[in-house]
Amino acid sequence: MTAPVPAAPVIGRTRARFRMHWPWYIWAIPFLVPLVPGALILLTGDVLAAVITVIVLVLLATLPLLWVLASFRIHVTDRAIVTGPFLPGFARSVHLFQDIDVSTIRAWSNVSAYLRSSRTPALLTAGQVNRGSRHGISFRVRRIGDMRGGQLRENQMTRDLGGTAEIMSVAGSAERLIRSLATAMQDAGVAPADAVIAQALPPGRLSPERDSHLQQIPGWPHPSEERFEDLPPEVQQRLRDHLRRD
Repeated sequence: MTAPVPAAPVIGRTRARFRMHWPWYIWAIPFLVPLVPGALILLTGDVLAAVITVIVLVLLATLPLLWVLASFRIHVTDRAIVTGPFLPGFARSVHLFQDIDVSTIRAWSNVSAYLRSSRTPALLTAGQVNRGSRHGISFRVRRIGDMRGGQLRENQMTRDLGGTAEIMSVAGSAERLIRSLATAMQDAGVAPADAVIAQALPPGRLSPERDSHLQQIPGWPHPSEERFEDLPPEVQQRLRDHLRRD
């Protein structure tokens, strides 16, 4: 996947769709965008300007933001897990079954505890985990694909790191996601469904104490345990360039 390839033949058809979880305070933001400026203008006594401002911001900001939030999905296909906003022009992440370490697949009932344990700001998870997230899954993957415009290429940052551990929240039951994933993996010839289910279920609970995720989530830390300073200079520079672009 170093060069872009058509995504459809690689990932296959979509078998199941799951919504990614957004907490209530994230859903409230699109509504506050027009209400706050409108209220401030209303304090000046100009009712007409306040109404026009609210209407314009609802059309230009609230509705598009709601559309984007509602588009975040986790799709289980014939050969992959695809995550991200399912809208034209947006990039999505592709985790091929063959690249997933089956022994690290796990369901969780309180994935937001990971943010406190790892001291990770929720904004850096790109919507995969948020404060208030409950159900979710985690797994280790050696490669991640970036899909945009029907084309798929390998994620350079994950490639340089030699793999990564993924954790993501799902609206509803993580058990349904695991069972769908287990069936798809079996049909793809990657692993028996019973083996996936035995590894991943029942859902566990993460401890919020600092660094507890390193012991509790299978696949952490990175097997090589290399520090950034120990990586070759050209790899360090590629990682810096990638972070700068993001």
